[in-house]
Amino acid sequence: MSLKKIKNKAYAKINLFLSITGIREDGYHILSSIMQTVSLYDTVTVKKADKLNCICGEIPSQKNIAYKAVRALEEISGKELPAEIKIKKRIPDKAGLGGGSADAAAAMRAVIKLYDLNLNDEEIISAAAKAGADVPFLYFGGAALCRGIGEIMERKAPLPDCFIVIAKPEKGNSTPEMFRRFDEAGKMSAPPEKEFSEALEKGDLNEIASLLKNDLFPFDMSGEALPLKEKLLALGAVNSEMTGSGTAVFALFDDKKKAKKALKALKKNYKAYLVKPI
Repeated sequence: MSLKKIKNKAYAKINLFLSITGIREDGYHILSSIMQTVSLYDTVTVKKADKLNCICGEIPSQKNIAYKAVRALEEISGKELPAEIKIKKRIPDKAGLGGGSADAAAAMRAVIKLYDLNLNDEEIISAAAKAGADVPFLYFGGAALCRGIGEIMERKAPLPDCFIVIAKPEKGNSTPEMFRRFDEAGKMSAPPEKEFSEALEKGDLNEIASLLKNDLFPFDMSGEALPLKEKLLALGAVNSEMTGSGTAVFALFDDKKKAKKALKALKKNYKAYLVKPI
């Protein structure tokens, strides 16, 4: 019996480090980043339908990244893939947590299964990259070193067991504006790919925490990322950093009681979550 409906979890991501290493001729920035999926998720339900439609709050269907991802699958597969995609949001927007990209990846996984598409990883990555830079990574999840505009991936050992507190200020950042600010005043530096990969292999949380880095952090437009990072450190985090272009900040804890205490303290003024690597 063929499947008629699939419900997938769309997991958020954090950037353990994010380095800007160049700019392409088309204006896209070349990045190096180790990303890790975490247990904060949206729910994406997909069923076969007469036409492709995406339902997610007030976002017009054709503007949604999940819609674009399925259109990209149609191009790659040469088939029409009519489906109804319903997205229940929990991951905050304008946070640097990859919520929209996670939804697109989850929709792709569902449509590929519903229509029994025989696609290899290269074809899936090609379609995912057309939808957005984080979609290829979020399709597979776990931990990976991502280069280029996100389409070049190398699997890595995941974060060791730990407790991650994510806090999101009310304000959001404009990603294009953040990159513009970096272009004006930022300095490119060698990404800590080797050191970070070795620390993950060892599973040494303190060493991993010492390597957290985000080239966009100094250009935070909201003015809230730095004080939030300082609060998390004061609450006992091993270390803290902004993820993506923000404004969400995450912190690594080696103690569940400290993490829960931090979560309680932050919930008064922020959207805050206690999550684990996944």
